[in-house]
Amino acid sequence: MRKFLFLSLLAFAIVSCGDDDPVSSDSFPTDNLNPEPVTNVLIGLVYNSNGSGAGGFDFVRQNIEAKFGKNVNHMSIVSSNGDDLYSTTADSLMDNYGSPPIWTYFLNGEVTNIVSIEDANDAIESIIETKPTMSLAHRVVNTDTGYTVFVKVKVLEDTVSPFYFVETYALANIVAQKYDSGNLDLRQASDNMFLDNNDNNTFWRDNFNPIDSTLPGPLFAKNSAFTHQAVILTNFNKENAFGTNLNTYSKFGSEFFTGDILGLRQNPIVHSFLDEEFEDLDYNYTPKFVSVIWSWDFINQRYTYVNSYMN
Repeated sequence: MRKFLFLSLLAFAIVSCGDDDPVSSDSFPTDNLNPEPVTNVLIGLVYNSNGSGAGGFDFVRQNIEAKFGKNVNHMSIVSSNGDDLYSTTADSLMDNYGSPPIWTYFLNGEVTNIVSIEDANDAIESIIETKPTMSLAHRVVNTDTGYTVFVKVKVLEDTVSPFYFVETYALANIVAQKYDSGNLDLRQASDNMFLDNNDNNTFWRDNFNPIDSTLPGPLFAKNSAFTHQAVILTNFNKENAFGTNLNTYSKFGSEFFTGDILGLRQNPIVHSFLDEEFEDLDYNYTPKFVSVIWSWDFINQRYTYVNSYMN
């Protein structure tokens, strides 16, 4: 059983939903959401909370995000059972891909060795320019019992398939430091280029600017705290880490037509996270949520990526 520190409900609400507009009592949370007709990129990183290499891999990831902004989402996947940030959701996701070793990247669900930022840029530009079958957006609402994520899906291409799934994942940005509660040490290992430690924290060794000199910097300031980014805590559907069949929310079943919208008041897609799921947390963190549409590839017997949305 992992032991963690639960943030106060007020603090949780402020950091999680700061970008969401207030929801009036006579409207539905997804009324003003407009899923954009683009294929967003989801970068997954098989992660370790105290191994060497984190600084370099995070530098690559942050360069990509600096260039492509909101069209890039990401998650850190801690699937090693001995890691303090391990989650069963991460473990289940990795089973789908044969449990690759730490510091493996996933680009839209495909195992990828990113040799250079330039190579990643070319692939990502191509992905974003590809019209998706479906797009999505979500709104996070704080309730008396936790957080509720209202997802909205827009169909952009006629398709008949019983194999689409939708899921929301609760993530956390966690400061890499020693925590008094539970004697928990989440500092990353020092390396010779990016990261160093003192008695309490992991920090960046220097100012690190984007590789693309036209972008503002620094990405990381010298001596600033290193943060474990977007670590998976849990997902909504505890029976399937890839979510719920999308045809559950449609009156037409597995027939999806261009212009169809799921997640309205009459066909809501609601993913709730109870406060009690985070009660045992023993560290301070900033919560985030990412919603993903997956498709089941019955030929290769695995889930493939369709689209995602993050805030």
